[in-house]
Amino acid sequence: MKMPDPTFPPLLKGHAVDSDTDAFDTACARAGAGKLGAGDVVWSRNTYNLDIAIVLEPDVPPAVAAQMMPVCMVAIGDCIGALTPPQVGQTFTWPNLIRINGATAGRVVAAMPAGGAGGEAAAEEQTEFDVILTGFG
Repeated sequence: MKMPDPTFPPLLKGHAVDSDTDAFDTACARAGAGKLGAGDVVWSRNTYNLDIAIVLEPDVPPAVAAQMMPVCMVAIGDCIGALTPPQVGQTFTWPNLIRINGATAGRVVAAMPAGGAGGEAAAEEQTEFDVILTGFG
């Protein structure tokens, strides 16, 4: 089934991937290679499941940026709420599940640099990084 490509607001730029390609993995690889930056949205042409990743470049330390994941869950819930009847129940299950009428609708995932060659100790002390990726699928 061929569907039209989505239209994004001016601050976002869409990048389609084939239906059998994972949007989040693709976004991680391309952002790591410097091919994607803030506002890039990688989305799958899969017509049966929503698979999307957004590249962000927050100007905050990693510990603060990690707080974006629950905010993304709420934003996705707002989108689902706008598209479904009011009697459809939405719930969030820690740490990353979104449920509709009790059934799992998807998972929110996030990734950011691990602190480079310094390992975990460097990651804990890291105050800046280039990108954070969040995805839903």
